[in-house]
Amino acid sequence: MNCQNDKKSSRITLTLKKYIELFVRIIKSISHFFGVVIIDKGMRKIVELYDIHSASGQHPDQTHKRFIHNTSSEGISEEKEPMNLQDCLQNKIAEIQQIKNDFMQLKIEKDLVDSKCAELERQLFLDNNHINNLNDSISELTQENDSLKARCMPASKIPAMIYYGTGDSTGKTIRKISTEKSSQILYKLITHPGNTSKANFYPIKNDNLVEVISNRNIMLGACEIISIDSNANDIETIEYGRAIFSDNQWIITSKAKIKLITV
Repeated sequence: MNCQNDKKSSRITLTLKKYIELFVRIIKSISHFFGVVIIDKGMRKIVELYDIHSASGQHPDQTHKRFIHNTSSEGISEEKEPMNLQDCLQNKIAEIQQIKNDFMQLKIEKDLVDSKCAELERQLFLDNNHINNLNDSISELTQENDSLKARCMPASKIPAMIYYGTGDSTGKTIRKISTEKSSQILYKLITHPGNTSKANFYPIKNDNLVEVISNRNIMLGACEIISIDSNANDIETIEYGRAIFSDNQWIITSKAKIKLITV
């Protein structure tokens, strides 16, 4: 009797192994979406078969026949479900392919941008080198010019130089220095002979003299106004102002004294 039970258990074990091997092959051969449904239903049938056998003591071959019959009868009703899963799978594959295409297009555009950036960096490097070369040339020319000036004329022999410029609102400096006179010029500077770092200055007359007088608090900040006539339309210089050249600008050390007169 024990021998028969052992044989029966052995046959049950072999049958279950066959089912398991069958579904392992199914797992390896079908896609993810379709396989999940079939595997789930198959495993449920295996568990159901084993439960029925355990409860009734019937041979697993008889239960297997009912399993095959039930599976075949349900197959017709389940035909549509795999088709829906196949359509879903195809849609997902199409979406993945579209994502791949978009990624490739973005990669192409990124490569173009990287290429342009590299070209701009190269051009910037060349421009910086060119600017550095120009600065070196300017420095060399400045040194050469200073050397020529020193050889041609000693500082003590340099005559008075004439410059033109405009004042600022603070009345402390004269800026926009030029050797040429223009309508925007307000002051004339005359350097000391033999010393180009010191100069006397005074306001000059130009086409907008009336406007200058009207805005004297701003435009004539480098001057000390001694008196103002009614309806003044001209400037009379009483005493030159004085300035020194420092840090590339003329700094006022003494304001020019003037009168605003009517002529």
